[in-house]
Amino acid sequence: MVRKAGRARRLTVDGDSFFWSVGHDHQALGNGRYQDCRDTLSLRLARANGRLLITFPETSGTPPNLNRPGTARALLDEARAQGWQPARDPSRELDGWSLLEAAATRRTAAPNS
Repeated sequence: MVRKAGRARRLTVDGDSFFWSVGHDHQALGNGRYQDCRDTLSLRLARANGRLLITFPETSGTPPNLNRPGTARALLDEARAQGWQPARDPSRELDGWSLLEAAATRRTAAPNS
């Protein structure tokens, strides 16, 4: 089954529904050149106004596979462990590299991810 680009997916965590999507953005310089490339994971709690944008600038290395639900869940869990409150916080952006090690540990420990 082929997914439509940019379409949000649903992730249920402890009875709460989150919508998440994966993207890529950059600043176009012209002549086919770009800078500030980054992969992004956007998460928001259903019925909440705020969202969490987790970014992975390409200059820092190869990002994890953000298209896997288990990866999205591990990054969400780590952001919440570090204080993001999806029902209360307005939009927030976090550097994915700062979450990655703990999220990877969380993903490895979680069954069926």
